[in-house]
Amino acid sequence: MQRGMLSEFHIHLSTKVSIISLSYGMDSVSLWLSFFTSVVMLAVCIAAVHIKKRHKLFYVLVLLVEAVLLHIYSIRDGLLLCAALLLLAFLFLLLIGIWGDEHSERTARRFFYWQLAGIFFISMSCILLLGSSDQYFQLSNVQLGELPLASTLTETADHDQRILAFFMLLVGLVCYIPIIGMHRPFLSVYRQSHLVVSVIYSLAIGSIGIYISYRIGLVYFADMMHWISKPVIWIMGFQWLLASIGLWRQQNVKSWLAYIVWGQYSILVILLLSGSEIGLTMMWLQMLSFQLIIALLCVLLTSLYERTSSLQLEQWNGALKGSPYLTGMFTAALCGLMGIPGLSHFLGTYHAILLSFPISRWITVAGVLGMMSVVAYNVRFLFRLQQGQADARMKDIADLRFIEALPAIILLTFIIVLGCYPIIAVDLLEYELHQLHKFWEHAVAALPEVNASFLSVFDFNSVAWKLPVVVSIAMSLAIWLVNNRQRNINRMLMWQAIYHLLTLIAVVTSAKAMSAELDITLTILAAIWYAVMLLGCYSMFRTVLAPEHMQIHALTGLYHRRPILAFVIMLFLLALMSAPLSAGFSYQLSIIELWSAYGQYGLIALWLISHTLMATIPLEYIIRMYITKDTSLDVTELMSVPVHWYVIGFSSLAALIGLAFWL
Repeated sequence: MQRGMLSEFHIHLSTKVSIISLSYGMDSVSLWLSFFTSVVMLAVCIAAVHIKKRHKLFYVLVLLVEAVLLHIYSIRDGLLLCAALLLLAFLFLLLIGIWGDEHSERTARRFFYWQLAGIFFISMSCILLLGSSDQYFQLSNVQLGELPLASTLTETADHDQRILAFFMLLVGLVCYIPIIGMHRPFLSVYRQSHLVVSVIYSLAIGSIGIYISYRIGLVYFADMMHWISKPVIWIMGFQWLLASIGLWRQQNVKSWLAYIVWGQYSILVILLLSGSEIGLTMMWLQMLSFQLIIALLCVLLTSLYERTSSLQLEQWNGALKGSPYLTGMFTAALCGLMGIPGLSHFLGTYHAILLSFPISRWITVAGVLGMMSVVAYNVRFLFRLQQGQADARMKDIADLRFIEALPAIILLTFIIVLGCYPIIAVDLLEYELHQLHKFWEHAVAALPEVNASFLSVFDFNSVAWKLPVVVSIAMSLAIWLVNNRQRNINRMLMWQAIYHLLTLIAVVTSAKAMSAELDITLTILAAIWYAVMLLGCYSMFRTVLAPEHMQIHALTGLYHRRPILAFVIMLFLLALMSAPLSAGFSYQLSIIELWSAYGQYGLIALWLISHTLMATIPLEYIIRMYITKDTSLDVTELMSVPVHWYVIGFSSLAALIGLAFWL
């Protein structure tokens, strides 16, 4: 402990690409988020004992999600954060698609595209920030107790470039925090996912949006966040009222949970943008309370679902008549959700209503009406569970078992302790948030002037836009249009090879036009890596498919027939997408570093768009192998292949791993 706060610990390891580093740290906010994430994810894993379908894969993915979340909360580098967000989006693609309902494949695909859009804008915001000052710096590598880097950036950074970075960040955050008018993808995830997956989604995606707003938005864009705070709080206030009223129209448990979570995100954003130190403190207290209550509801809702085999609210009438412990836990969870004094949600909800009054009394009125609607609905819901007319099959519902009661008791204990003794969490947060608020007050003294001149940052008339570069990028987009509907695997790999060749041409030509020093060795190694990747990918496809079956539909359900080979093919496809931890990802970052050093942000934006579109093609093959539920290829049609395809495939995989560490 130092000066009333947790002493910060930092680990920093430089990489061959200077715009990204393995930089990690732990402060009081990261500590509490990591601790409560571990607690609630453990409870969710226990609640998932009823999942029988691919349960081993489910637990592996959930543990990976937890690892990535802990990774995100300790990262102190902006682009490393974006890489972690990519991995998290891919994990949720599998969770939503495999364990979802009938239309979950389409929902998972749309979710992943929505997340890709958000990551693109957040990445562009980070890249613009990295180039807005004379010196490169790592985006979140800043001690909130002193904030020297953010102060320097606010005073000396390129004004137009910083405004463009802010708007990029704002658009990216919309893909993580649901806002009225763009909330359909958020609601569809809940309706089509498994109940446990919906809860994990609640604990991860929106929480990360709030965390990024705090780590990046309040530190590097404090003046601009203050500039938009009033209209955003207006929107969030009436969004809270809309979500509260929408509860009365829901007939499914997952839809009910979606509107509950949507309303809670509105409260968190109001506290975040309230412009007061107590608002920031209550925001994190509300976040921790939100995670605990949602995890407790997960345990209880999955217990009822396992007993009733139904998610329809009307079929749960009278389900708790003979279950006193289940009734008590449900009552405590719903009381916590309603913000009853003595429980953890009271302080955050109360201060959200209180701090909205200086902005407009009508926002306060909307907040109070929303709170009354939630209380009335939850009391009615609890009454129907306990006293409603039950079906015959509801009369013999068993009470909580020990494996269900244990995590519920632990979570309820935390909820009561945080409600009665919030100083336990607030004490560590106080100094850090006090310093941030002092910086906020200094930064908002001069509000920025915004006009359309910030679009000139893209500079599409620069010397880098030579004919070969323009032709290469245009052909890359044309290849995506052609390849997007390509069902033949051989042709898909051929078009991928042409695309990667065009990217190398674009890199070399642009470097020559800018008279920039290009690392020829790195470029040659990247070309070798692309060639080995395509060869290995083709070899692994040949280990499971005959030449006449080299079609995408032949991969449907491959995970069930050949799980090991399906996993290896997935690794090659991820390498084809230049996913994080691959050599292709490192090479992409080195090119971004080269272009950003010369201010070629328009080139970077088109490069990322082109690459993101091309990455969706290998993604469809992964969806076919792991998610698509109908089987269109009989097992008997699979061929016995020569050994040399296995040798080439696994040797290529080993070479890719070696090149990844080298690059």
